Amino acid sequence: MFHMVRTRIGDRAFFRALKTLNKDYLFRAATWSDFIRAFSKTSGQDLGPFMGQWLTRSGGPALSFDKVTRRRKGGGWQLSGTIVQEASPVYELTLPLLVETERGNVQRNLVLSKKRTAFNLPVRYRPKRIILDPGADVFRILSAEELPPTVNLIKGAKDVALVVTDNCQADEGTLHDLLESMGQGGAPIVTEKNPGKVRLADHDLLFCGVPQQKHLSLDFPAGIKAAPKEFTIDDIRYKDFYDLLFVVTQHPLAVGKLAALLLPLSRDAAQKYALKITHYGKYGYLVFSGGENRRKGTFSPSGNVVEFRDKQ
Repeated sequence: MFHMVRTRIGDRAFFRALKTLNKDYLFRAATWSDFIRAFSKTSGQDLGPFMGQWLTRSGGPALSFDKVTRRRKGGGWQLSGTIVQEASPVYELTLPLLVETERGNVQRNLVLSKKRTAFNLPVRYRPKRIILDPGADVFRILSAEELPPTVNLIKGAKDVALVVTDNCQADEGTLHDLLESMGQGGAPIVTEKNPGKVRLADHDLLFCGVPQQKHLSLDFPAGIKAAPKEFTIDDIRYKDFYDLLFVVTQHPLAVGKLAALLLPLSRDAAQKYALKITHYGKYGYLVFSGGENRRKGTFSPSGNVVEFRDKQ
């Protein structure tokens, strides 16, 4: 909230208010009402409604793009669209929008006070994409697409199913131990060829081995390639007996759900590293090799971004 107030009123008014509060309330308790009055006085704005909504309400706004288009206008371009706010009642806030063009970036701030707020942004050069709140400057509920896929998201998922492929190099006991270590001991275990009554689109998935059916193909971020007997990370090839890859990505069948790949290159590798995975919760991919973790990292989230194709 302090960050949003500072963005709204500017550094000069923000720090003048803090200096005044420090002087007037040194060694005494100050209330939120005192902060509101101080910020309102230095900025010349009534910040009571703006600050009050963050102090007295639970939850937060969920924001998304709708029907964003670009077109030529005069000697430049114009971006048009709508920001949709999922909250009742709606929040009053200032939302940064970043437009990436072929010759640099342009940022604009949009004031939201309704459920649907239309915008028209003129820019000089051809826009490549537009990003909602690129620096996470607004307190809001993130969409699933904005959360980088991580081990923790699989651990915290409500309905996980483990899918065993024909090239899975892990025995049943190791798979059960892995699920238990991730808090998913009750997850059903099915085979890729015969999931039975388990509808895969309804579950977050954990694959052991690379799925071979086309509709289950996993889309990995740039730099990661996986095959049944080897995998590659940033052009480094791993094919040793004691190599293992664990990577979390998007679900092949359902938007908003996740899929993870456990790819040990031998049963010994699976037994050696499976129980270590849970300790790397904040990461989106892990590489174990030679007895230890060699690589780990996260991926950039993709939500609330509109990319334009050249023909648009």
